[in-house]
Amino acid sequence: MSPRPDPNLDDLLSDRLIQAVMRADRVDPHALRAMLGGVTSRVARRRAAAPTRPAVSFFAVPRLEWRPDRGAATAPASGLPTAFDAGCAAGACC
Repeated sequence: MSPRPDPNLDDLLSDRLIQAVMRADRVDPHALRAMLGGVTSRVARRRAAAPTRPAVSFFAVPRLEWRPDRGAATAPASGLPTAFDAGCAAGACC
């Protein structure tokens, strides 16, 4: 069985459950479609105008490197102090 493609806006707005929720919330489907079309065009214009830059995750984990001369895997220096730096006992920093 092949995976189903993601539904597009027409598929979502034609779904009976979504239509029932929109009726209960008094959402006009034509106004919603117009609003989403405007948002889509604004996002496309901003993406076209924005300079390209490499994707960087804020939550990136430093990659460990094994160094045979050190005998253990070490992370690149982040410049941040750790709880086990020189002059800091395990319970003293917390």
